[in-house]
Amino acid sequence: MPKVLLIDDDAALTGMLAEFLQGEGFEIATAFNGREGAEAALDPALDAVILDVMMPDISGHEALQRIRAQSSVPVIMLTAKAPKTSGPAAETVLKFRNRQPYIRGCPAEFHGKSLLNLLSTLRL
Repeated sequence: MPKVLLIDDDAALTGMLAEFLQGEGFEIATAFNGREGAEAALDPALDAVILDVMMPDISGHEALQRIRAQSSVPVIMLTAKAPKTSGPAAETVLKFRNRQPYIRGCPAEFHGKSLLNLLSTLRL
């Protein structure tokens, strides 16, 4: 069972994501701020991290830098900001940082299947 860490300060959204992903066969761990999440992301049992961009303590970008300093776990970034264009191409952009997948631009209001599609690109 693939293990995914959810890092988001929005407890309601994290709960919905956790419930959905557990129903799809994922084991879920959670962290509710960037500092805690960056530390939790160092767990070698993780297969992927879903990380919110906008958090009150440190941003998702700062958390990602901390994660990347010690880990190559794949990270999917969530953002509440709307993409500049619409459609599937705007929803998902796969980039590479430090030779590891970095997926940017998945809107926080996404449909559950969109998140599953992103996770499937990681071949978990």
